[in-house]
Amino acid sequence: MGVGVEPGRRFRNGRLGTSPGNPRVRASDSSQSLEYALSSSDNPGTIITHVVLKGYNYEEWARALFRISLRAKRKNPFIDGTMKQLAETAPEIDEWWTVNSMVVAWIFNTIEASLRTSISYRDVARDLWEDIKQRFSVGNGVKIYQIKAEISDCKQKNGEIIMSYFGRLKKLWDDLNDFDVLSCKCAGCKCDLTTKLRQRREADQVREFLIGLEPF
Repeated sequence: MGVGVEPGRRFRNGRLGTSPGNPRVRASDSSQSLEYALSSSDNPGTIITHVVLKGYNYEEWARALFRISLRAKRKNPFIDGTMKQLAETAPEIDEWWTVNSMVVAWIFNTIEASLRTSISYRDVARDLWEDIKQRFSVGNGVKIYQIKAEISDCKQKNGEIIMSYFGRLKKLWDDLNDFDVLSCKCAGCKCDLTTKLRQRREADQVREFLIGLEPF
């Protein structure tokens, strides 16, 4: 069940949208930003992803919430730092607080109830996101080690079809690509290092797949 948003200045003068049950932000003509747009189905109780944060699954939760759900709604700027908090005198401050508070509610809605009570409330979505990240995210180095260990342990189970085994391995490869990004430092990549690194990783994946196959 979704959680509401605390009353207060975040919903300025008690105004969430144009009418009860229809919380759409009507920005001024000079601020028709997609980041401020809310549909008639958007409300503080909306569940925007069914991946629930339980602590140990932070990476999966963050990916589902940020890369998929919030990006689809064009609200990811409120947590990635590109949509800065406005000054209280800014003409769009009402719109900013309304959408920001909506994002705060959406984040809390996807946290397991027993865990939610242990997370400090934050008015600003970006602050809440960073608090959760600091608490549950592990460093890239540790995560890369964990994923590589899982890849080494990933074997085709007795009687398991090839596609099922490949699917489990492919998910681990995708996770590794998220944390261990292949790149070079030269401008424009004239050295073609990224391509060479990608080819090496693909060769590693072929070996990992073959090693994990059930013996004939």
